Amino acid sequence: MGNVLAVAAAAGILLFAFFTGHQTATMQEKDNQAYSPLQTIQQINNKMTENKIRTNRWHIYSRSEGTETLSRKEMDSFTESYMDELDMFTWSKAGQEHGNKVWEGKRTDIHSNVTERMVLTSIRVAKNEYRAYHAYDASMLPISPDGKSAFSLLFDTQQSPEWMKHSEFFVRAEGIGTGDKAASLETWGQEIADTFTATVTEHLNEPTFVSLSANTPLWDGGFETDGGPMNLQIALRAAQDGMGGKTTVTIGTPIITAEY
Repeated sequence: MGNVLAVAAAAGILLFAFFTGHQTATMQEKDNQAYSPLQTIQQINNKMTENKIRTNRWHIYSRSEGTETLSRKEMDSFTESYMDELDMFTWSKAGQEHGNKVWEGKRTDIHSNVTERMVLTSIRVAKNEYRAYHAYDASMLPISPDGKSAFSLLFDTQQSPEWMKHSEFFVRAEGIGTGDKAASLETWGQEIADTFTATVTEHLNEPTFVSLSANTPLWDGGFETDGGPMNLQIALRAAQDGMGGKTTVTIGTPIITAEY
């Protein structure tokens, strides 16, 4: 089952890349109030608390492909400057294949349990022509809104690279729910969706697993599916080992970018 879900999640990511062009660094509520990715996760966390779910991990993911074509020499110079400017990361060469080079930067804040990872890939598009592909992901324990200083990039506009200011962001929160609701995953999943004032567009129901794709007016962005617009995913999986009826709950926007 896990492999099927992994394929489904990967397919969702590809669909998102094709169908959305307006999920930017901030997410807009209907009254045009902008939310940062961390604020969006905090919103999700609040909804999870309302539904008796104890959040245990937050995730932020972003990626962007550059449009400017550089020569090999220019790309090498860009890479060096990029890593110098982001010296809060520890950089290393992660791989090289078919002229593509991958550099990975990591940063861990042991005081706030935040781990950040930046990947810069030099993609060869033609002879002596290259483009930069950027990716960023962060994983952290739940923190209060004033804990944003734990991040080196997202909330420091002086250090944030230009691509992140106009990039797509995926956010998700993971948690554990306990109690009698774990016995009725379908009902519980719908109740969570109702908390977001969301309309369910697609769903998958199994005895120990439920996945809902939905659209909430809380945020703009997302993409079109056969069932309609979508910018929210909710997944619930009941434990099968008799551990007190615990249920793993994952909530993400606009999609969950991991196996669930």
